[in-house]
Amino acid sequence: KRKNTLPILVISVIIADMARKKNQKNGNGRNGSGKIKSSRFDDLHPETKKTALGVVFLALGILTALSYFQLAGRFGGYFYSFFDLLLGVGFFLIPVTFFIVAGIFFLSHRTNLYFSTFFGAILFLVSSLGLMEALSHATRAYGGYVGFVLAYPLSALFGFWGGTVILLAGILVALAIIFNISFRGI
Repeated sequence: KRKNTLPILVISVIIADMARKKNQKNGNGRNGSGKIKSSRFDDLHPETKKTALGVVFLALGILTALSYFQLAGRFGGYFYSFFDLLLGVGFFLIPVTFFIVAGIFFLSHRTNLYFSTFFGAILFLVSSLGLMEALSHATRAYGGYVGFVLAYPLSALFGFWGGTVILLAGILVALAIIFNISFRGI
């Protein structure tokens, strides 16, 4: 019989959280001598970090595209099945988002673009799925569960056109964040 591992997982999370809080209390992220803890990758040049992340996201984009065509092995099949249910026809946005993020890491001259790039990518993906779901009137969930969870409340609160405007605004904001551009500069 399979044992229920949920209590062990919950206890592990609580202990890890307590340890994190203790470390913050004992120096706010500093070691005992008062110096700020360094990352394992502090000695790498920022361009090297960006290149490495660009390669990782490029590989993820290729792997997700291959999983769509059933060319990424057993894991690719599981990956596609899960995200097809979650994202619907919007599955194609995953490799597109990965390719955009990879391009930003390869081409951007900014040094600290990690949080803004990830935030923009997630906002782009979610807003696009919501828009696909809002615009579809078919029985197939074009935006999957994620699109439905976003589009349905917006349509209920603001109507079809109001929800569509909000989702389009989310996509435009996401693109501005990802590419670090203002529309005035275009």
